[in-house]
Amino acid sequence: VLCAILLWTAMSAGETLFLKVERLRRLYRCSVKHLPVRRGEDGSFGLGLTEDNVIFEFHHDTNADILECGDQVRAVNGIPLVRERLGVIVQRELADETEVAMEITRKVSTAANLSGEVFASLLLMHRNGSVLSEWPSDLWKVRTESVWGAFWTVTLPPGAGAAKLALHRSLLLTDPLYGSALLPLSDLPEGEVVTRWHGLRCSKTNSSEFIGEVLLTVRRYNNMISVSPRVTGASSEFSDEYEERAAVAAQHQTEPLAPVADLPMDDVVPRHTRNGAHETKASTHSGGGQYALPLSVRSQQVGT
Repeated sequence: VLCAILLWTAMSAGETLFLKVERLRRLYRCSVKHLPVRRGEDGSFGLGLTEDNVIFEFHHDTNADILECGDQVRAVNGIPLVRERLGVIVQRELADETEVAMEITRKVSTAANLSGEVFASLLLMHRNGSVLSEWPSDLWKVRTESVWGAFWTVTLPPGAGAAKLALHRSLLLTDPLYGSALLPLSDLPEGEVVTRWHGLRCSKTNSSEFIGEVLLTVRRYNNMISVSPRVTGASSEFSDEYEERAAVAAQHQTEPLAPVADLPMDDVVPRHTRNGAHETKASTHSGGGQYALPLSVRSQQVGT
């Protein structure tokens, strides 16, 4: 029994959360709707969509009365659309369905796009709703077509019940909160890497509205630590060691590779081959950098 208690304590103390911000999109006020969509006489749903599953045309009028151009399709029959096209999901999972339920977001006519510089903060929330710790990211200029890439690896403190991703605007004198997405830890399967679009909400939005969406990759897992008497095990929630460990998040920054200098001609060493010819060993030059990854936009048609 004692060994089981020690093992459980060690596993609990080593629980870790990895969270990465992949992309932002539709940074304006949107309404969330769940709508029934039917196949037409030709057997298709008749939707022309972009690569990001935004409707831009109708191939027949079967669903034109309930859907609109500009609608963002987020899920179909409860299956979230992350990086796959709607047509691929329909053909693979719903080929025999004549009617499906689509979750879409629709822009509110008066909505304005968010622009300028922003930063994200990862907050770990206690089960009672209080903030246990917070880690901000660097500033980033809003580009919804590009990958952001900010991420954190943090140890979950005792009592943690949820993680929150908060998006802040960076203004001259203030950093107002734009919106946030709450991720209950109980909803995150242990050990699995989960990538999903999450709606951003603020105090002015209701349960059927978003003011943007954020694509997050999340993994919750256990770090096994030793329970040997000779090795320090789990730290107490009130110890100095725990405070020091919990207050500092792992830093992840990309740096360019150092260039490899070309060899001067005097240092080039000829090497004889079997046939008597000379073979010269040449140097190469390498470099590194940080790049934004633009997403191409191509049309797709859901025909099955």
